[in-house]
Amino acid sequence: MSYHSQSAVAFGHLMNNLTRSATTGASVPELLDIVKDHFDARLVLLAISDAKNNVALHADSAFGPVSYDGDPATFARSAAIRDLMDRYQCVEAAGSQDATGPEDCKLWIFRDRDLARFGNEETTLAGVIASQMSSALSLANRLRETAMDNTLFSGAMDRMNIGFVLADAAGHLLRMTDHARDILNARDGLHLHFRKLRATNAADDRTLQALIRATAEGEQIEHDGSLALTGQSGLKTLGVMVRSVDPALCPQGQRLVAIYLRDRESALELDSDSVRRLFDLTPAEAAVTRQLAAGLSLEETAIELEISRNTARAHLRSIFSKNGISRQTELVRMVLNSAAAIGGDTRHAA
Repeated sequence: MSYHSQSAVAFGHLMNNLTRSATTGASVPELLDIVKDHFDARLVLLAISDAKNNVALHADSAFGPVSYDGDPATFARSAAIRDLMDRYQCVEAAGSQDATGPEDCKLWIFRDRDLARFGNEETTLAGVIASQMSSALSLANRLRETAMDNTLFSGAMDRMNIGFVLADAAGHLLRMTDHARDILNARDGLHLHFRKLRATNAADDRTLQALIRATAEGEQIEHDGSLALTGQSGLKTLGVMVRSVDPALCPQGQRLVAIYLRDRESALELDSDSVRRLFDLTPAEAAVTRQLAAGLSLEETAIELEISRNTARAHLRSIFSKNGISRQTELVRMVLNSAAAIGGDTRHAA
């Protein structure tokens, strides 16, 4: 395919516009509007097949929604398409995400018969567009799935009061979750200095920087990549765990680390209804379970709930019986290892 300079520029703008629009949330009809304007067309139709050979048929926004139950080959022979071909001139093209893969995208462009006829250049361009549409829509779907995964991951980590930071080998911040931002803004053991993670305590900071570098380089490290940082109280209150990121997931030539943060004073605020349903508890038993999972003793739980110690003990025995456990530590572990740990809000213990 060869173009004179003006056509080459127009072609570049068209391809760029389609890809940018697809990956920034444009609907299929909006993408077809771009094609329609470029070809001065009356109507543009697109049939897309998925991995299970299900077919979705789309039209430009002026034509409106299209409902069709069948495959593109059947549609191409249908009365509807024959009627359109009788009324307009048409160029038809098929494309795929890659040159060796099956054709999963079929494009029809209809133009008034009194306009210039489709030439070889436009026919070839239609084939390129069909393939570009297939690739762009596939990429847009993957981006949406990635964004959804990231949102769900970040939300779950925040609800468990675990901060997540992605950093390079020098400790420079690349991204973080909301809870990690709260921890860093508090500057209690860890903070950001010109987008670089720094521990508040000088000795802790030397250990942290060495740990980040060693982990990023894949070196053998002691204490499993974990350390505790000293907070404003002078106590080791902020837990840090550094893990290497699979090089296959990193931009070429980069070495990244995942850093998990957990404030020891931060406790989960479990949802009572979730705890009750998950462990077959009464509302009173669920309330006791929530307090114990938050780190309170049985005596403190009784005071918090304004019940007697004997009543708290009776609830605990019933909880043990219903869940086949015999110790308070087993109960706490069971709850924190369950879906209840990501089902509630978070709080900062006083």
